[in-house]
Amino acid sequence: MPIFIKNIFKIVNLVIDLGNTLAKTAVFKENEFSSFSSFEKFSIDVLKELLAKNTSVKNVILSSVVEYNKNISEYLRSG
Repeated sequence: MPIFIKNIFKIVNLVIDLGNTLAKTAVFKENEFSSFSSFEKFSIDVLKELLAKNTSVKNVILSSVVEYNKNISEYLRSG
């Protein structure tokens, strides 16, 4: 199978860690780290931008030690 077709089937995960100081995100393609970002404020607009840049995302893992806008969870569940 050609590599370009094989890569289409990789599972892509977006991991979001909402911490006290920063929100950190990472994208993993299968088991390989792909990208990292950090934000002082994380909003649904930031989430939508991340998903627009990473259209292959199949799963999102959200971890938080702070209160966050529940619209983020609702948006993820609706996807």
